[in-house]
Amino acid sequence: MGVFKFEIPSQWPLEKRHASTMHVVGLDGIAWPCRIVKDDTHISLHRNRDESGKVFIAYPFCDRGELVVCTGTLPETTTPYPLTVELARGTANRLRNQLSIWQEGGLKITPKVEELTNRAVAQLGMALFELDAKSAEQSAAESLEFCLSAIFEISRSFSEQIVPVRKSEVNIPKFWMGTRINAWDEKVAQTVGQMFDIIQFPNSNDIRPEVLNAIVGPLLDASPDGLSKKLQEVDDFDGRRSVLMADVRERIGRLPSSVKLIHAAAGINGTGHRLLSYPQQLQATIDVLQTIEDVGSSLPTMVSFDCPWGERLAWSVGGVHPLQIADSLLRRGVNLTMLGLDIHLDYWPVGSLPRDPIQWIDLIDAWSQLGLPLVICLRTPSNSSSTIVERLTDVPVNSARGGLSETARLELLETVIPMMLARPAVQGIIWMQTTDAEEPRYPGGGLLNAALEPKPILEMFQRIRKKFW
Repeated sequence: MGVFKFEIPSQWPLEKRHASTMHVVGLDGIAWPCRIVKDDTHISLHRNRDESGKVFIAYPFCDRGELVVCTGTLPETTTPYPLTVELARGTANRLRNQLSIWQEGGLKITPKVEELTNRAVAQLGMALFELDAKSAEQSAAESLEFCLSAIFEISRSFSEQIVPVRKSEVNIPKFWMGTRINAWDEKVAQTVGQMFDIIQFPNSNDIRPEVLNAIVGPLLDASPDGLSKKLQEVDDFDGRRSVLMADVRERIGRLPSSVKLIHAAAGINGTGHRLLSYPQQLQATIDVLQTIEDVGSSLPTMVSFDCPWGERLAWSVGGVHPLQIADSLLRRGVNLTMLGLDIHLDYWPVGSLPRDPIQWIDLIDAWSQLGLPLVICLRTPSNSSSTIVERLTDVPVNSARGGLSETARLELLETVIPMMLARPAVQGIIWMQTTDAEEPRYPGGGLLNAALEPKPILEMFQRIRKKFW
């Protein structure tokens, strides 16, 4: 029942790290839990549902490291599919569909994109008609490389052509860029303060008078190990609710005029953890939003959702897609102004797998259907060791997956962030960690290292700002 079977590529041995990223997304767009079985020649995905679907996996590209790609929609079968060929078919299909959509919208396609796309399709054709399995696999691998090069090229072209159009439209809100400072430090402020339009402070007490535009929150961090120490010390949920609501009333009641946005809740992903189940996450979020309204605040409010592609559902028994949670909140009529997408990129086991730029566009298109402005809340490890920090808790401790090099991460972000700027649905981006030392759950995720020295990620933001602002 519900079996997808693939031949293991001879030139790609499919290590455990690759197999652990495999999941199936059905026609409803929901990732499904799978049992993965591997032998010497085949790998099978078993799920408790009979339905066609797309199989996603982190594929190791030659120059860019591991990025998640997917097959086309496949019917279930016990006859093995050639994995590399199906990934090439699915990736070429996504590329050509996106090119068609953007061309219809008036985007100019460069000769380089056309050349790369034609070569990708030609290599895919050779793979499909090749009788020798190894030769077919090699042609499919080359097709994937050409596809990805074309995807990056057209994505950069999209940003360069569309960003000026957005900036010229007076009726579209201006895109802003912010960062989060957990504890004020003059050196940190001098290094990053001039580059960002808005600064986020977890606590209203920390907001400095010299900061003209501020975000406060999240008032509730529902992610694993994200609850404040005060809430963790309370044994039952009702007690936590009571403490949380009192804290929200106190913090909202004395906000300075520089606060432009209240980050009500973060880390909602529909799966829950040992201190806060999914139903409790939802109830606490509703309570926070209602309390903000009861206090009489007229400020915009935001709730952000972890793992916005919904891949966590593939490794959970039960759960709800974050997009469905957002829809549920809106249907309840809560005072919600913006939706945030928490993307802890290339962290494992609690984070989002790296994906090619077109999948980021698909993500924005899916979430923008809810009709609210989007804010990208982003972090990724950079310029640091991926060693796991030992901690005396049962909460999973993140490390960098190691699938992307420093150069590859920067290239991906330098391609994707301008694409977000070009989308009218995206109102801003928040880099969620200023220094490496301030968040042990996400090692290496800061703009500055432990010595408060700028990292290459900060230089990347400087280049983006200079080019697109």
